Amino acid sequence: MSILVAIEGWDVASWVERFARLFPERKIVTLDEPFDRREVHYVVSWKHPHGALSGLPNLAAIFSLGAGVDHIVSDPRLPDAPLVRVVDADLTNRMSEYVVLHALAHLRQLP
Repeated sequence: MSILVAIEGWDVASWVERFARLFPERKIVTLDEPFDRREVHYVVSWKHPHGALSGLPNLAAIFSLGAGVDHIVSDPRLPDAPLVRVVDADLTNRMSEYVVLHALAHLRQLP
């Protein structure tokens, strides 16, 4: 049973290292390497390339590594699997700060 780390725009190696440490009994694979698509049961995603998750016959769930899931549901070839949004206090705080930052930038007429 494998976990596929399907990430673009972030350092994939640090995520692979974390998941390998947390789940030593599972094989952790990435889109950058050959892997048996039948062995993947879970995907963790951040802006995966559209179509990259198709053809995973044993997929049990897709986990979004971001606050939202738009980057996942916009994939026209998204497999039929439960979609899980991660809820974390740190992520919630950072998203709140992001909203406040842009509200203040708009009010102050900053670029």
